[in-house]
Amino acid sequence: MRKNNGRLLLVLLPALLVVGISRNAFGQTTPNAPAALEGATWVLQSYGDAQNPTAVLAGTKITARFDGTAHSVTGIAGCNQYFAGYQAESVKLTVGSVGTTKKFCGEPAGVMDQEQQYLALLQSVTQYRLTGEQLELLTADGSRLLRYSLRK
Repeated sequence: MRKNNGRLLLVLLPALLVVGISRNAFGQTTPNAPAALEGATWVLQSYGDAQNPTAVLAGTKITARFDGTAHSVTGIAGCNQYFAGYQAESVKLTVGSVGTTKKFCGEPAGVMDQEQQYLALLQSVTQYRLTGEQLELLTADGSRLLRYSLRK
């Protein structure tokens, strides 16, 4: 009996390993699966060059919310609300053309420039990285463009 149980274990163990590896390959348990990106509200902390990032202006808030069902990203760009389509697969992310409301905000100084820079950077991302409660949107060479924290 014990001999047969050993053979059964030798047959089943590789099959169980394949199932576990397959789950990771299809993104069901990996932290960078699009599902981890979606459904949360992300608040921008900094943008631009990772070596010399620009902090979000005091008194402004920039957010992003990825909806996997509609394949849309929406949020506040500091002054105006924005919306765009997106595609995410594994760690790849592309954001389509962005539409916004057309409000003008004069305070704080520089908010409209910040908004334009943010929206331009958002459309130039090609990948993302999730680390705990941090989301980074990156260029093709891995340079960080946008760094968010999970809104609590």
